[in-house]
Order: sequence, then C-alpha cells, then structure tokens
Amino acid sequence: MELLMALVIGVLFAAGTYLLLRPNFIRVVMGLGLYSNAANMLLIASGGYKAIGLSPFVTSEDAQTSVMMDPLPPDIILTAIVISFAVGALFLTLCYRVYLDHGTDNPEELPNDEMDERDSDAAQARAQTQDLEATKATEETASDENEPAARSLPDVVQELAKDDPQAPHEPGGDELRPRGATGLNGATA
Repeated sequence: MELLMALVIGVLFAAGTYLLLRPNFIRVVMGLGLYSNAANMLLIASGGYKAIGLSPFVTSEDAQTSVMMDPLPPDIILTAIVISFAVGALFLTLCYRVYLDHGTDNPEELPNDEMDERDSDAAQARAQTQDLEATKATEETASDENEPAARSLPDVVQELAKDDPQAPHEPGGDELRPRGATGLNGATA
C-alpha cells in the first residue's frame, strides 16, 4: 500500500510539472492543482494511513494506539484543500481576464518588453510635444508681463471721462456716481 501511494504521489508531481512547463495559463493552473493534490497525498502517506486503521476516538474498550491513525494530517489536508480551491479559482479568474484583454492565454503571445520600448518611444514623443506647448505658454506669459500693469476700474473711467466730455459718469472722490445722482445723505453731486 505504501508503494502504491508513493507511485501515485510521484505521478501526480510529474504530471503537475509537465503541465506547469506548457505555454498555456489554463494548463499552468491545472498543474498547480495536481501539485496541491500530490502534496495532500504526501501528507496522508506521512500521517500513517492504514486501510485497517481505527479512528482516533477514545472508547471504553481497550484500544491499541498502534492501529490508530494520527488525526492531525487529515485536518491539515482539509485546510489545504480549501486553500487550493480558492487559489485555483483566483488563478482561473486571472486567466480569464488575460484572455479577455489580449485574446490569448499563451504567455509567449502576450506583449513584452519590446512592445513596452515602442510604447516608451511614443510616450517620449508625447512628452516632447507637451514640453513645446509648455514653452509656448511660458513665452505668452512673459509677453503679457511686458504690458503695463493693470489699472483699477475708477482710474480707467477717469481717463475715459477726461477724454470724452459726454461721459455719463463724473469722477467724485473715491467713487463714481452718475451725474445728478444723490449720495447717502441726499446731497446731489
């Protein structure tokens, strides 16, 4: 029985290795699943699995502990099965997303560094264009600085009123009032 378990474990590891080396993501996931099953079988074999082994329950009868199976490996195996199922589901989801994005699950046909270099050349060209646009904007800002400083609205209106005698407003102190308008205290300007 131990020889049979050893052979099954060896075949599972060999098949998992073969599938991991194939250029296909789905086969890689299947290879990892076979590795997981082989590791679980190895834990069963190391836990002293016997076809006639008794469950490790204490009864009132006088049972021999030499024929009882160790309870720890099956507990670890149950945990490992759940974890490997979750990891397999995650990997299958990733494989599906790669297939949707690139149309293939062959890693040799996916974009690589050479394509990234072409993309980086395009990115450099875009960066140069942006630098030229920034330089033009800086030059436009510098030409704006050569213009006279901005003046306040009352100053502009006063200059216009001096130039145009028919101006509807007249300067009066700090504020501008229409001709004939009354102030706060009722006085006319």
